[in-house]
Amino acid sequence: MKKIMFFVAAVVLSTIMFSCKKEDPKTPVDEQYPEVTTRNCILLEEFTGQDCPNCPRAIRAINKVLNAMMNGNRVAWVAHHYGYGEDYFTQAGDKTICNLIFSTYAGEDGTYAPAAAIERKEYTVEDDDPATNYVHVADYAADSTLLNGFLAAPAEASIVMKATLQDSTLTITMTGKSNNEEAYVTIMLCQNGLVATQSGSSNNYKHNEVVRAYLTAAKGDKLTIDGEKKYTYTTTYRIPATISNCNGEHPFATDFDNMFVVASVHGACTKAAKGSIYNTEMIHLSTIK
Repeated sequence: MKKIMFFVAAVVLSTIMFSCKKEDPKTPVDEQYPEVTTRNCILLEEFTGQDCPNCPRAIRAINKVLNAMMNGNRVAWVAHHYGYGEDYFTQAGDKTICNLIFSTYAGEDGTYAPAAAIERKEYTVEDDDPATNYVHVADYAADSTLLNGFLAAPAEASIVMKATLQDSTLTITMTGKSNNEEAYVTIMLCQNGLVATQSGSSNNYKHNEVVRAYLTAAKGDKLTIDGEKKYTYTTTYRIPATISNCNGEHPFATDFDNMFVVASVHGACTKAAKGSIYNTEMIHLSTIK
């Protein structure tokens, strides 16, 4: 009987406790301006060129690392065709970004491809060359441990990116929050599957991740950050049937099914700061409805 009474008392007590407990109010999630937490993606900027004989080997190394990563799809890989002279795909913005990061080491318009910058942040390598604190020339873009470390680092901004594609007009809208009062956004339109010559490979080499156009200034458009750390940015770009290089030469057809947008929120692009990346997001045009 005592055991039965104890069981009944326990049930009654638990009923009273749960019925009297107040529900904790849940903070509504702002889907347009989420709090700053983790990184959507990290930015890997490759510096390459058609005349660079070692670049195909370097590209294979990057592919090998990303394919082995569980979260390799969170690495936004873009290819700036500069660092080994101009080629069929070089855009003016590519030259700006390359000189921003590497002119300290290689001189203005210097030769340093194959090379890579990850999040435009310095990292330690066992090398006497200070330039490789941004680039890992030996094994190119390092390994998954390094990339996962950058992915795990806290973001400095949140990004919600939406895109519409009406005929050939692409509209990008970005909202979010920034922990820094001074923030910029750079948006690049990239394309895969561009077939052209490549030193160290063949005359029918498939060039991927190629930056075809900048939808902002190469060093970024400054964001307006309000008192609640929020920002909103919208830009529109009409994608032409063909895109040429910075000299108006070598037009290649655009292909929406093989194009994607990479957008980064970052700091000021100075020789000292390099435009350190706060967060990055990407979207493939083939997924836009």
